Amino acid sequence: MATIDAVVECLPRTADVCPWPIFEPPDKFIRLYAATPPEQVGRVVLQLAMSCGVESFLSAEAVLQAIMAEPTWILPGGLRAQDGVIIAPSCCCGLEDWREWLDFLKTGASPFLGHDPAQGIERVGDVIRIVSFSSDGSQTAIDLHPNDFVDQLQKVENDLKQFLFVLKNWADRTVPAQADDFVARFDEMFEIGSAGSKPIVKTVIEKT
Repeated sequence: MATIDAVVECLPRTADVCPWPIFEPPDKFIRLYAATPPEQVGRVVLQLAMSCGVESFLSAEAVLQAIMAEPTWILPGGLRAQDGVIIAPSCCCGLEDWREWLDFLKTGASPFLGHDPAQGIERVGDVIRIVSFSSDGSQTAIDLHPNDFVDQLQKVENDLKQFLFVLKNWADRTVPAQADDFVARFDEMFEIGSAGSKPIVKTVIEKT
């Protein structure tokens, strides 16, 4: 069965030290859900700090303060599809845009899924196809029924909501004075469950 998960891509570290324990995933990607281990949560926060341009990693409090000072947050990654094969987010794709997958249900236009390799979502007959184009001209594709596609996006939303609890537990242990504000900002920046987030609904996709 095809599945879709929210993931963060861990780029090469820009600092030799980190003020909290971290884990480097062998495949570069960390799934965000209820069972994300604390050391992987720490690596996600470190990636967020790197993406926000934080330069000093002498203390956890200073890192979180620098992150909170940034008006915009980005995290490399997004949504990863799997069904025997894996189509992971490509370069320049970010978790902050994950809800753009919902727009496909209304417009039929693919969201930006990164480049090198180029990727996209398309309607092929009665299925929704997630496809990755290799430089040699070959393709890797994963097909889902429209209802399954929506169900998977609902699962992603639920996974991210559960991840907020995991993130809160991590923050309570690591930066207790900043924990509530940090998690609330994470929720808002990545449109997880905050007010104004696009609803996920069963939408009929017209054939083209």
